[in-house]
Amino acid sequence: MTDAMIIWILIAVYGVLMLLTSLSKAAVPLTKFFVFLGSFALIFATVIGIFHRGKLFAFILTLVGFVFVSTGAFIQGRQTTFHWLHHFVRGIMEVVVLVLLFIFLKL
Repeated sequence: MTDAMIIWILIAVYGVLMLLTSLSKAAVPLTKFFVFLGSFALIFATVIGIFHRGKLFAFILTLVGFVFVSTGAFIQGRQTTFHWLHHFVRGIMEVVVLVLLFIFLKL
């Protein structure tokens, strides 16, 4: 497996986990909307990145998916008692994944 393929698989797993989060009963409606859109963007970006080799479009779609998921997490965190450190660390991990994907795709 190539390095980029491993990163695409991790992004797909993250998208599926976020999809399950959006279907949670604890999520507020606006969070569900943003996380649902973001998770489908991540899953769709993975399909494009693996099968169609649309590197730039898949990278941009991944970026959009991360923005939607982070926005949903921010909204959820503002309305509940989620830990802010968790969201901060998750945001850093998303940026690290984007940088690694950019390096391995050599855009």
